[in-house]
Amino acid sequence: MGHQPEHHTALTDSVTFWARFWQQQYEHNLTLLAAMAQAVPHQSARDLAADAEAHKAKSAAAKKTRTKADIA
Repeated sequence: MGHQPEHHTALTDSVTFWARFWQQQYEHNLTLLAAMAQAVPHQSARDLAADAEAHKAKSAAAKKTRTKADIA
C-alpha cells in the first residue's frame, strides 16, 4: 500500500518543480514592484492615497467606457 507507481513520482516531481518556479517568479516580481514603489516620490501617505484613489477612479471610468463600447 505504501508503494507508489513511478508515474506518480514523476508527476509529483514535475508539479513540485513548477510550483517552486512559479513561487520564485512571484516573489521576484513582488521584490521588483516594491523597489519601484519606493522610487515614486510622495511627500506623505495622504499624497500616496490621493494618487491611488485618482488612479482607481480613472481605471474604473475606462473600464465602464470599454464595457459600454463592447455592448454596442
